[in-house]
Amino acid sequence: MKTPPPKRAHQFLRWFSREGYLEEIEGDHIEIFETQSETSPRRARRKFAWSVIRYFRPEFIKAFRSYNPVNPFVMVRHNLLITYRNFWRYKSSFFINLVGLSTGLAAALLIYLWVYSEMSVDQFHEKKETLFQVLRNIPDASGTLQTHEANSVLLPPALEAEMPEVEYVVPTRPTPADIVSVKERHVRATGWFVGKDFFKAFSYRMIAGNKLQVLQDKHAAVISDELALKLFGTMKNCVGKPIEWFGDTYIISGIYEKNHIRSSSPFDFVVPHEMFLEKNRMDVTWDSNPIMVYVTLEPGADAELFSAKLDAFYKSKRTNALDNSRMFLQRYSDRYLYNHFENGKQAGGRIDYVILFSVIALFILVIACINFMNLSTARASRRLKEVGIKKTIGVLRRALVLQHLGESCIMAFLSLFVAITLAFLLLPQFNLITGKQLILLPEWRLISGVLVIVLITGLVSGSYPAFYLSRFKPVEVLKGKLSATWGESWIRKGLVVFQFSVSLLLIVVVAIIYLQLDFVQSRNLGYKRKNVVSFERQGKLNESLESFLAETRNIPAVINASTVSERVTRINSTSSGHTWEGQLSEDGEVEFSGVNVNYDFFETLGVEIVEGRPFSRDFGSEETSVILNETAIEAMGLADPVGKWIDMFGTRREIIGIAKDFHFQSLYEEINPLFIVCNPKYTHNIIVKIQTGEERQTIAGLENLYKEYNPGFPFEFEFLDTEYHALYAAERRIGQLSKYFALIAVVISCLGLFGLVAFTVERRGKEIGIRKILGCSEFGIIGLLSSDFTKMVVTAILIALPIGYFLTDYWLDNFAYRIDLKWWYFAGAGAAALIIAWFTVGIQTIKAARINPTESLRIE
Repeated sequence: MKTPPPKRAHQFLRWFSREGYLEEIEGDHIEIFETQSETSPRRARRKFAWSVIRYFRPEFIKAFRSYNPVNPFVMVRHNLLITYRNFWRYKSSFFINLVGLSTGLAAALLIYLWVYSEMSVDQFHEKKETLFQVLRNIPDASGTLQTHEANSVLLPPALEAEMPEVEYVVPTRPTPADIVSVKERHVRATGWFVGKDFFKAFSYRMIAGNKLQVLQDKHAAVISDELALKLFGTMKNCVGKPIEWFGDTYIISGIYEKNHIRSSSPFDFVVPHEMFLEKNRMDVTWDSNPIMVYVTLEPGADAELFSAKLDAFYKSKRTNALDNSRMFLQRYSDRYLYNHFENGKQAGGRIDYVILFSVIALFILVIACINFMNLSTARASRRLKEVGIKKTIGVLRRALVLQHLGESCIMAFLSLFVAITLAFLLLPQFNLITGKQLILLPEWRLISGVLVIVLITGLVSGSYPAFYLSRFKPVEVLKGKLSATWGESWIRKGLVVFQFSVSLLLIVVVAIIYLQLDFVQSRNLGYKRKNVVSFERQGKLNESLESFLAETRNIPAVINASTVSERVTRINSTSSGHTWEGQLSEDGEVEFSGVNVNYDFFETLGVEIVEGRPFSRDFGSEETSVILNETAIEAMGLADPVGKWIDMFGTRREIIGIAKDFHFQSLYEEINPLFIVCNPKYTHNIIVKIQTGEERQTIAGLENLYKEYNPGFPFEFEFLDTEYHALYAAERRIGQLSKYFALIAVVISCLGLFGLVAFTVERRGKEIGIRKILGCSEFGIIGLLSSDFTKMVVTAILIALPIGYFLTDYWLDNFAYRIDLKWWYFAGAGAAALIIAWFTVGIQTIKAARINPTESLRIE
């Protein structure tokens, strides 16, 4: 049997509050509380109760028939009903909050996927806690330490023989992409020379073959599942089949899984390190550093102590007294995120971008929460009577807090539904920008992370309105004596200032990234990279290179052609221990980068020879000649260097020319000392300079000639410009992502500002009408309404610009060659933010200024 409402007045009011009627009480029925100061609170409460009963008599009958106090979900139903009514009543605020929160959550969700992907790179190795890379710090001419990952081929056997703390030593040598062939099928793939313990140290899952034995034979090859499908169309029965690569035949001994792993150094196949040693006998010295070395330590070995021991060990092996390099370890699983060093010390890397976007995601969410808090607080006056009556009849403050926090959490979960839809729709485009294959799957980590984010967002968004509304004294509320305090006003303004400070900061970051990338792409590199085509020398071209180059030069639009051992934009081979004529003991050790080239290299790229001459067939064989760049001459301390000799790897070479410095690495690096030798048989990249405007026909001619010399091989080329731009692919992606997230932050901030201005106009409607009647112009009204918001945005500009200068200057320090920060960059960003704010405010203020005063004065 349903129990009727309680008969006692104060009990009845508590029941009536739970049923959701009190928020509908008109102001006329609050007058009974005017007697609060004249009569006892108990009597006033009783009189008020019976006044309510008389006013809501029909509702009491309905409630009496349906009331069931045993139902445990009454309060939940009541709060849901209140929430629904508030959403419906304040549609504009609901829409602004929904758009702001859902957009912020969608951005945060996409950033979460990207950050999780970045943090997962190289974390799949079982021995990641004991797997390290051996690095070296080498002082340059100025004494600054430069960190290198290249090491001598003599280091791995020495470590195995003399360092008991070492479990496995793995030498590696990545090679440029080349053609792997099976009969008439040719596939472009990237290979590594690796030590026999590679698959013991690195946890690549073997699909076929025993990882303990797959690299025991020097002619063995382990290929990826992806390459197996390209070569054979299947992964079954591939073991034991031959493949050809770089003129040698290898027998497949195993297949490993390449897909579904996050590796910082993807490759398609590996072959034994012994084959590299056979092909590069001259590199077998302590002064030549062509390989990278990885080690795993025995359980219990201390990495820091071993690093110190390793450095002492390396010093004992060096034969050059001038070599001041220091050897140390870095955990391999940290190399992807922490790959930047300054003066020999770890100084960030991609982890900076991970932190940057995590902070951006946090800021975007905070901005969305600020919108909710500001709009909810601004409209609090419409719910003050509800709060006052509930507190009068005995509703506890914690119940009010839970109600408002519940509303914000419901809003957050509604926004989550919209955000997931947005993220799902935007993910393909997001993958194009990031260069990743992110998937929105219901994984427990993603679900738990998203739920935590949404719950925190809901609680943070509703915290201020909940505690703000519930703290009011009911007497003051019902008498209408409440007014915004000085502190509340400043809190609201401070939140708006914070919003625009973050938005402006993102605008500044995006602008500086764009300007730096534009500087990088337009900088004179010391060679002419436009309209230079680059492709690999492979197949039969290894036997008929000179005739191929001769016929290439006969193509009408070809200006010149040559070959080089490495990509011009990524010359990474280093060596030391060289001696030269006139060398002084105080000159110190010089670490050289080196490259092999063919004749016509300088003419093809337009590299200037400032002294001496380039390589030329007119002088016979140039195998004992060398050309140095300006930085090398400066580091060697040579005067009148042309004609002097330098001893390199036991061969005395004559310095025949000095090349003007040109950038052969990214602009993150300063130009290093470089030697260039003429050794065509060790050059693997063909470069062809073609005339502007004739690209299409010339490339078609090159393809026909290439297929004539290499039937069955695919002609895969790349413009040197494209190779150079690839060096800054990460920065371009960061710039694009920053641009979109900055736009999101600005839009959310403007939505909040738009809502606040709309509410301000609504509340000051009568004031605006009276001012217009008294003769105030429309421009005066616009100025009146805009002045406060303009002050807030100007304050945000004054806060954000210094922070933006500090952050962008720190980021630019990563580049050896960077733009100078001009004051007008920041002034322009500030002006843009101010214009955006004015436009947002102006839409509402102009509309308000043009309202007929009689309509304004009718507002109740």
